[in-house]
Amino acid sequence: MRYISLAEEEKEQFTELQKTSENSVIRERSLCLLLSDKRFNVKEISSLTDLCRQTISTLLTTWDQRYQRINYQH
Repeated sequence: MRYISLAEEEKEQFTELQKTSENSVIRERSLCLLLSDKRFNVKEISSLTDLCRQTISTLLTTWDQRYQRINYQH
């Protein structure tokens, strides 16, 4: 399993974006990152957001490449 680890400031920013952004893609991405930080796996996030698993996986991979903050847990 892989999860995003967000700093408190990032959690606050993504929570605000998820609630207030007019852009639906930004809201969805913010929610996915917040759920991953709460240790929801890709399949769970997919069922909660109605996004495909590949979309979520790509988001997490992109985040990993930019910020290198994915934790792998077995």
